[in-house]
Amino acid sequence: MFPFSSSFAADLRVAIMDARALVDGSKQMVSFREELTKKFTAKRDAIVKKQESLKDDIKKFQANEKTMKKTTRTEKEKALMKRQQDLAEEERTFQAALYEEQNNGMQAIMAKVKKATEKVAKKKGYSMVLPKSDALYVSDNVNDATEEIERALKDLD
Repeated sequence: MFPFSSSFAADLRVAIMDARALVDGSKQMVSFREELTKKFTAKRDAIVKKQESLKDDIKKFQANEKTMKKTTRTEKEKALMKRQQDLAEEERTFQAALYEEQNNGMQAIMAKVKKATEKVAKKKGYSMVLPKSDALYVSDNVNDATEEIERALKDLD
């Protein structure tokens, strides 16, 4: 194939790591989850309360609509539809804010994992460190650097 491939392969040092375990078990993830909970739980609870209230009001409306005057029924129907639309918009805004916060937090955590991985790779002389989940096959003699990266990640704080 290539005249240099055998020497290249001999110089190539590969390790694997369990990215999910590193992220899920990290101090950064624990504190990030706590921050998300503090920041978004009250708003989520408020939205749920509004949903329940709207659902109750719709049931009441449906139970009484046959006995209402046409103008009253139309006004109440429009008011309920407006509340439903406003609540749907509030839910979309909430979901977008939550997604953005999750995305930003995960990027920050992954940047720290990458930095810790680079530190270990340079120290141990690895040419490449791959996530276990991305490898189709891993030989028994490939180094698993997960624990070393975990220690390096703790040192970053």
